[in-house]
Amino acid sequence: MSQREDILRELDNLSPTLSKLKRQLPNAEAPPESYFDALPGQIWQQLKLQPAAASAVPARAPWWQSLWQPRPVWLGAASLLLAFVAGWFLLRPAPAAPDLLAALSEEEITGYIAAYIQEFDTDLLVRATVELPDASALHVEDTDLEEFWQEIIHSLDEKTLEAWLNEG
Repeated sequence: MSQREDILRELDNLSPTLSKLKRQLPNAEAPPESYFDALPGQIWQQLKLQPAAASAVPARAPWWQSLWQPRPVWLGAASLLLAFVAGWFLLRPAPAAPDLLAALSEEEITGYIAAYIQEFDTDLLVRATVELPDASALHVEDTDLEEFWQEIIHSLDEKTLEAWLNEG
């Protein structure tokens, strides 16, 4: 058997319809002479005879509508801008807090401490006085201490005073 017969038999097995078409065309292998010479002219003639299709040139949308269409350039630019803004907010240094104590006068601080002395922790006050560079400024006269204790004793009610005396 020749190779041509093998190919035809394989074509019959794979596609019987195509094989029948092949048998119906007597000389399907070779195109007519000068076929390819006349082909470009025939195609141009057919194209000239057909009316121009309306959809051949698509109508352009107004420029503002093209802004809303997602495009890789726009998406990339928007992503870059978003990353820049987020980085700016996250990485910028925090504003310096104003030194509120520097704005207060010594009289205001002393008045506050005197008004709320009972709220302060004794250990905290002792540690703060030890850390002061000039601890002599905290020297209290005996008369001031006597007045302080008298104020405390007069402000106490009887029940609290009895409770303190009974504890000791």
